Amino acid sequence: MYLTIDSEPHFSAQTYRGKVGLITGASRGVGAETGLAYARASASVADLTRWKRRKFAPIPGAQVFVVPDSEDIRDAQAINAAVRAMQPRFEKIDMVLANAGTATNLSEL
Repeated sequence: MYLTIDSEPHFSAQTYRGKVGLITGASRGVGAETGLAYARASASVADLTRWKRRKFAPIPGAQVFVVPDSEDIRDAQAINAAVRAMQPRFEKIDMVLANAGTATNLSEL
């Protein structure tokens, strides 16, 4: 979903019903908002987040599964653990939003 595109038709048509998305960096900002937008379009969403208690209002037609303490996406074992945590709920992953990132030494830019 893009800010310049009207997402309401996707929400009302439930465009992403049956799709599963994995979103890194879902604690706040772009990751959190994108996860909510896909959920409103009926996708099931696994949010990898740093926060243990990320709560959402129920969204009809969607499942939002929060994988807490999965902040270090640079660690392959952490990503594998997050995907294993998803497996009992979701059998597949249709889309990935690799939103998490780190910035160091910004003064060098």
